[in-house]
Amino acid sequence: MSQYLLVSFNRQLPSSAKGKDVTKFIEGLIGNFGKLSEFPISMDLAKFTSQDQLVSIADELARLDTTTFGLLTRAARNIQDLIKKIEFDNERGWSDLLPNEKFQRIEPPTLEVAIEEGNDTIFYSIPQYLQKWQWEESQINSRRMINEMCAHFANEVQHQDDELRTASTAYTEAGNKIIALRRRNEGSLLVRNLDEVGSVMQQVKSFSDYGPTKASKTPIYVNTRNLITVLVVLKKGGAADFEKNYMVQSRYVVPVPPQIIESDNDFNCYAVTILRENVDDYKTACKEHGWHVRDFKYNPNMKAEMAEEAKEVVKGYINESTKYADHLQTTFTHLAVCWLHIKALRVFAESTLLYGIPPNFQAFLIDATPKNIPKIHKELEKVYNDGLPDMHDKADENDNFDDSELEHPYFSSQINLLGLLPTNK
Repeated sequence: MSQYLLVSFNRQLPSSAKGKDVTKFIEGLIGNFGKLSEFPISMDLAKFTSQDQLVSIADELARLDTTTFGLLTRAARNIQDLIKKIEFDNERGWSDLLPNEKFQRIEPPTLEVAIEEGNDTIFYSIPQYLQKWQWEESQINSRRMINEMCAHFANEVQHQDDELRTASTAYTEAGNKIIALRRRNEGSLLVRNLDEVGSVMQQVKSFSDYGPTKASKTPIYVNTRNLITVLVVLKKGGAADFEKNYMVQSRYVVPVPPQIIESDNDFNCYAVTILRENVDDYKTACKEHGWHVRDFKYNPNMKAEMAEEAKEVVKGYINESTKYADHLQTTFTHLAVCWLHIKALRVFAESTLLYGIPPNFQAFLIDATPKNIPKIHKELEKVYNDGLPDMHDKADENDNFDDSELEHPYFSSQINLLGLLPTNK
């Protein structure tokens, strides 16, 4: 179930109860419209100084309840998004970046609340945790001033939000590095970075080292005082024309066949050696033929350096993904625990204001469908109505309406867990 009512009732029952205890009486009223379970709240949960203090704290707790639930829902959404991303990463792998490297799989988080019980950690879904919830003194000692308890949870919720934002930023930055790494190798030869492509050539630093390219198994990159090798990219269909007419300025181009060093589906990339001082003129001449002289930075160690860089980027991303998954799991647990403790304090404050001092109420969870919730209220108000107008006339033809807009002669808070549950794939 994803819909619940959290309600409380005065232990002093109406005369119609006829000796029944609170639980049996409420069960009889709601019938088959919902399943009732106790939500355990001590009558000594918190200390307070006056009714005015309770009024102020009740308003503050209501706001904190809404804020915490919103953050919990956002954490759940982040978990679901991360699960999908991790599944995609694990399936795709990293062979496109490092074909000869193996990396560990990333373990995804879960939409569960991790509770320490003795020496064990037990994982509960949100509905399970809601059903088994009880006040944890390890969170904060009960029987303290209610304003101190409220401030404690407000600070804890803010801390969790700040920590999650920091972890999210680190994960996003690591992901952006992966995107940049992949983009470097994406696209055609006409647009992609050619540093790695050009750096596969064997460098020649002096004219005496320069020999006919036909005798070389590795394409040659010439870099002398007067000569420089440039890369020319053109469509495959123009290969024959280029290989015949690449010396568009014969006075300034070394008369040896151009070296093809890379091809993709649409383009060829050639190495042509020309006079260093004539680079700009050669670019202009090539442009007139639809050939593109591409800039690149030669580094004989480029391939090894880029592989090492890619390895570090992938390792960093896997590490940050794992840390972010762990952080989301921890944050989801802490926010869920804080949220239900805040709920309990809110029930305590509002029920005490509603039923009188000293506190004398009992709280329940009602597991019900959205359609049955207005029916439950209708049955309860037949007994507990204190003159409030019948708001159920505002329900639609399916008896659906927003319970949060209604007032009841008893404490009532509708809980919709839909955003905290795993979505169907």
